[in-house]
Amino acid sequence: MELLYSDPVDPQIVARSCSTRLAVRKSKYSPIADLATGEFIKEWNGADGKGFCSSAGPCGSLIALGVPEAKPERIAIVTKTTEFLCAVDDIIDSAEATKAASTRSRESRDFVYERQLPNLVKSRHDWGTRKMQLFTKYLLELLAIDPVRGQVVIQAVNQYRSSPEGKRADEIHDWEKWLAYRWESAGCALFLAFIVYACELDLTQRDLDTVHHIAWKAMTITVLTNDLYSFEVEAMLDIQASGNISNGVWHLMKDRNVTAEEAKRILLTEKVRPLEEQFLEEKSSFSRAHGKQSPHLIHYLDLVEFSASGNWYWSSQCYRYHSWRENVTQFGDRPISSFNIRELDEATSKCQDYIKAAAYTTQSSKWDERQAKTSMNQQTIITSNGNGNGNLREHQKQYLDSKLVLAPIKYLEHLPSKNVRGILIEGLSSWFSIPQDTIDRIERIVSNIHNASLLIDDIEDGSPLRRGKPATYRVFGRAQTINSANYIWVITSEEAFKLNENSREVVFDELKTLTIGQSYDIYWTHTASCPSFEEYLEVCQSKTGGLFSLIGGLLYSEAEQRRIINVDDLKNFLLLLGQFFQIRDDYINLTSAKYEKEKGFAEDLDEGKFSLPMVHLLNNSPDRLMIEHILQQRSRDGSMAPEMKMLVLEKMNEAGSLEFTRETLRSVETKTREALTLLEEQSKTPNYILQYLLMRLCDVKE
Repeated sequence: MELLYSDPVDPQIVARSCSTRLAVRKSKYSPIADLATGEFIKEWNGADGKGFCSSAGPCGSLIALGVPEAKPERIAIVTKTTEFLCAVDDIIDSAEATKAASTRSRESRDFVYERQLPNLVKSRHDWGTRKMQLFTKYLLELLAIDPVRGQVVIQAVNQYRSSPEGKRADEIHDWEKWLAYRWESAGCALFLAFIVYACELDLTQRDLDTVHHIAWKAMTITVLTNDLYSFEVEAMLDIQASGNISNGVWHLMKDRNVTAEEAKRILLTEKVRPLEEQFLEEKSSFSRAHGKQSPHLIHYLDLVEFSASGNWYWSSQCYRYHSWRENVTQFGDRPISSFNIRELDEATSKCQDYIKAAAYTTQSSKWDERQAKTSMNQQTIITSNGNGNGNLREHQKQYLDSKLVLAPIKYLEHLPSKNVRGILIEGLSSWFSIPQDTIDRIERIVSNIHNASLLIDDIEDGSPLRRGKPATYRVFGRAQTINSANYIWVITSEEAFKLNENSREVVFDELKTLTIGQSYDIYWTHTASCPSFEEYLEVCQSKTGGLFSLIGGLLYSEAEQRRIINVDDLKNFLLLLGQFFQIRDDYINLTSAKYEKEKGFAEDLDEGKFSLPMVHLLNNSPDRLMIEHILQQRSRDGSMAPEMKMLVLEKMNEAGSLEFTRETLRSVETKTREALTLLEEQSKTPNYILQYLLMRLCDVKE
């Protein structure tokens, strides 16, 4: 296929800095990437970013060389998105090793809506709300240009930010296993997704799977050649910041006890060269066998080759690796001046020399001492009170801990989650000046209340599944689950009393509202009494809307400064969002194949729930008497037979109940968007996080 947007780079010029055998090309529109990089740096600095060294270089930017066939109209947004991810990785890499290993999956799992809105919103401690607003702005632009491929990129971002879990790189000794780890941790799948997006390729998952084994080798070359040139900056900064390097040079130095220079030679000659030869051979073989019937796959492999060679060429010259001492002023949360940076001779220096130069051993010891001291303080509740009771309390602590009461809670927290509430907190908090520890406390309170409600709701509703897994009470039993929910209420009260007096009133008022709303829900279900449409909406406001109102109320109450936002308009937005969320849930429960997989077929009918489609059906169907008898039989049986569910759904279609629900959903969606726009106008600040949240919620697929 014809290459329209790039020119070849003279092999002799390439050979001056790197020895790749792969073809190198550069975008004809590289000035667009350069301009986008400059714009990103301004936006990053405006979002409290510090000291980021971009992907610029004398030979061109990363996207101009790594994705040379990117369509001109897509270069800017792809450049900004990749620059952002590189900047955030610098922050992540600067965290303590243990923290970095354990939090990456926690960060990413909650940001993307239905695991598709990159924690990338949850990682507030690393990113900051302004950075999250900036990244969400980029996501919205990706999706506005190309919703289908944009979603593929977002899914790849989510996968990248959530993996790899478990072992750190320095704990993996086998080269092949380490390479598989590195392929994931370096974001190879994400870069392939960017190629598909930027070049607007029409490839199915089957297409990608067909040539994955070939593309894998090219992207592995990218990782390892990147490691060749990034080693110095990582050896100087990462060791001090995290005590570890995910780098092929470092891995070989440790594994073979060789110098940095020798490790680089081994990496290039024994690892990269064979991969390069294998890639070219397998690509050529595939082209001969399938070129005529699959030219689109040959074109894709060409683009993957350009990515590997372009990344190599870029890595050999970019400022990020070769002028970092002059260009990097900040690494994570630390200024470069706080690092112990020395010049080491790679021809003679081994791992211990770099560790010694970084003075990491001393830093690690101090950190370990702090951790040990903290652990001792946490374990000893009472040492003595003069009457012997202190010893009894300490003795009890040795045998009675919180693992049993926390087990159901941890089980629930590890189930897939949309994290709408966490995203809502992140979005709303950008309108208020609130200390970070207070925002974290509010999130804990809201999360605790939500989790306790889910534990109890599943028991009250008799739900067998929660997010595609057995409901908590089915795993731990009703008694233990109820006890854990009670424990959550206790620790929630403790958290609430750390807020101001008005906030405490907000918490307990909303708790009362929530439980009152639940009481009506239970009453309607157990008595098979159909509510009116108005009663249904009021319960939506009391339950889902009430939890959203709790978020807004707490943020508003705790704010040190508020942008000019009318509190009634804020509450109206949150109540509308609660209505929309509940009606959406009612609709997809009966129509979504994905929801059926996670919760079971038409689970609301099993529970006898008076969802909006059921309320409409009973108030508009000539077969109301028959439906009531079916609901009464369900109450006696504890569930509804599949054939009865099909009959009810048939009657809903006849009565137009599902269509009514769709129309109501669209109406509430419009009102919710208008309410958000009003708040944005009042604050004079667009809220990209909330825009993204609404966009994802409004994407209802059957």
